[in-house]
Amino acid sequence: MSNRLSVLCAFAFMATAVSFAANPGDNRWFYCSRRVAHADDVMFVTNLVARAAAAGFNGMLYAGGLDHYVKWSATRKANFQVVRRFCLAKGIEIVPLVWSPGYGTLNGFRSDLVETVQLKDVPHVVRNGKIVFEETEKLTYENAGFEEYDEKRRAFPHWMTERPGVCSFQDFEVKHSGKASVRLEPNRDGKHQARVMQRMKVKPYHRYRYSMWIKYKDIPKAFGALRIEVYSGKKAPCGYTGVLIPRSDDGCRDWTKVTCEITADETGMILAYMGTWCLKSGTFWIDDVAIEEIGFREIGGRSAPFVVRDAVTGQAYREGVDYVAPRPAHVGANIVPTKGQENLSFAVPAGSALADGTRVLVDAYVPSRNGGKQQRSTCMSDPLVFAAMRESAVGIQEACAPRKWFLSTDEVRNFNTCPSCQAKHTDAGHLLGGFIAEAMKVIRTQNPAAEVYGWADMFLPMQNAKEQFADAWQYVPKDFIMCDWSQHSSGASVSFLADHGFSVICSMCLDGASSAEKVESCVEWLSKTANPRGLIFTTWVNDYRLLEQFGKVGR
Repeated sequence: MSNRLSVLCAFAFMATAVSFAANPGDNRWFYCSRRVAHADDVMFVTNLVARAAAAGFNGMLYAGGLDHYVKWSATRKANFQVVRRFCLAKGIEIVPLVWSPGYGTLNGFRSDLVETVQLKDVPHVVRNGKIVFEETEKLTYENAGFEEYDEKRRAFPHWMTERPGVCSFQDFEVKHSGKASVRLEPNRDGKHQARVMQRMKVKPYHRYRYSMWIKYKDIPKAFGALRIEVYSGKKAPCGYTGVLIPRSDDGCRDWTKVTCEITADETGMILAYMGTWCLKSGTFWIDDVAIEEIGFREIGGRSAPFVVRDAVTGQAYREGVDYVAPRPAHVGANIVPTKGQENLSFAVPAGSALADGTRVLVDAYVPSRNGGKQQRSTCMSDPLVFAAMRESAVGIQEACAPRKWFLSTDEVRNFNTCPSCQAKHTDAGHLLGGFIAEAMKVIRTQNPAAEVYGWADMFLPMQNAKEQFADAWQYVPKDFIMCDWSQHSSGASVSFLADHGFSVICSMCLDGASSAEKVESCVEWLSKTANPRGLIFTTWVNDYRLLEQFGKVGR
């Protein structure tokens, strides 16, 4: 090869490489979760669409509840059609975000499609013709009021307290009751965590309510600034729950009781954290921490049998003869207590073998709740889940006839614990893969050429592909386009998905950021994959300040 030809080839290669490196894919979407119930919602969305179109975007990932379009009012449907026509005029494609198994959006079709977990040996007693919950073991936190304090170690006995004497202190002036409370002041040493923790042994497969009193001042109004997180012996399934502490506009709140519930797993070990993981300023106090067992506040699921048996002899009592099982108010609902009652009770008919005062143990399935948002996930096995999906798909097709659909497959925290799922004798990875495969079939009955996208965190080992979800990617069709929102600093997540045969699109959240600079790294990672599919401007708090700047990256 002549020198001239070599130089020409080198230039050609460089040009190709530069072009390839600048190619993150054709999709340039923005995320929008604004529902269109009112005229001002329509104005918000159309204004956003106009901005996005001018900035070079070509799609809107719409999380406005199109799952339930068939159930929308005529007014809301008309509002959405105004948005749709505006999007068409501006060249913005609507991509519906639908069918979240983790956050249970299909439960809106039937609430008894919720994933459930079994409670076992829950103590009840027969009183005045009813089987009612009876707490048989009073539990107490050690040093629940933070009254005991080791001056030498500057620590609270029985509690794990972060950085005693630096960010955690005994306070005699501010307390809810007794003589003291614990005061926490994060960021005194440049660190943002300030928590108190205590481990406790409880009865396996029983449900408990935590409570504490909290007071704070000068707390910024940030998402999840203060919260409770409670873990059972295993972190999954159903092993983590939490609650965000109510925020106030002025950053101050007087003593307020906060509660959180969890179902203990087979280990019976639970660990409660209370405080902050991320606070950079402010002060808060905790006092009077308590725990109590609770009964059946709800019985969930379609195939969720329950058993009543004698606490002493183990004799099983007969439904319809010895007791009358509670029933849901209507088909597709769960069973909940009547107004004014906290726990469910079961009727005892005349002629029952259950005499007044008889103590019994009850097994039943209750809706799983998990995560800081108390997620109620959807069962991933019940045939009626897919029937609801088909009904939903007809409505979505009517709404906007999308060419691209997006499955909300993120953060599946309740799984493989209900009778329908356990009957399959498999793991959660297979269940989620089967859920996605069935969803893709349903979508392609509406549009055979549809592209199907979805969140990738449940398939990434550096994110949520742990335990039962390890290797879950193996069970997903290869034409499912994975959306990586992990923003893993090395690009490892993008590489992992691409190396396993998936096309990749990247979602970048810029909430609170001062620039869109970090998107450039994502463009570089995508450019190294065989079939990059684009970028999504994502905001969880309607922060669209950097929309235009984002639109310029990678072009």
